[in-house]
Amino acid sequence: MKRRLPIVLAAVVYYTLARHVQDIVLTGIVATDDVIVGSEVQGRVQQLLVQQGDEVKQGQLLALIQPEEWKADMAYYADSEQQSAAHVDQAEADLRYQEAQTRDGAEQAAARLEAAVYGVWRWFSQGPAGDNGNV
Repeated sequence: MKRRLPIVLAAVVYYTLARHVQDIVLTGIVATDDVIVGSEVQGRVQQLLVQQGDEVKQGQLLALIQPEEWKADMAYYADSEQQSAAHVDQAEADLRYQEAQTRDGAEQAAARLEAAVYGVWRWFSQGPAGDNGNV
C-alpha cells in the first residue's frame, strides 16, 4: 500500500502539470448553403430583387419593403412631435403667466405693506384722529 501511494501521487501530479489547454488553429474555407439574412427595418416585402441560388455581395439590396407602413409610422411620430411641441409651448406660456401673476402679487403686497407702515408711522407721529397730539 505504501508503494502504491507514491505512484498514484506521481500520476496525479503528472496529469495536472501535463494537462495544458491550448488553442487549436485551423485554416481552410468554410462552405455553407445556409445564410441568415435580416432586414434593418420591419415591414412587408414589396419586391424581391434576387432569386434563390443567386450570388450576392455584402451590402447588396435584396428586397424592397412596402413603404406604406413606414410612412404611416413617420406621420404618427411627426404628429406626436408637433403635439409635444405645442404642449411645451403652452407650458412655457403658462409659466410666464404664473411668473407675472406672482410678480404682480408680490408688488401689490409690498405696496400694501408700505401703506400700512406709513399709516402706523403717521398714527404715532400725529396721534389718533381727533386727538390733535394731546396725550
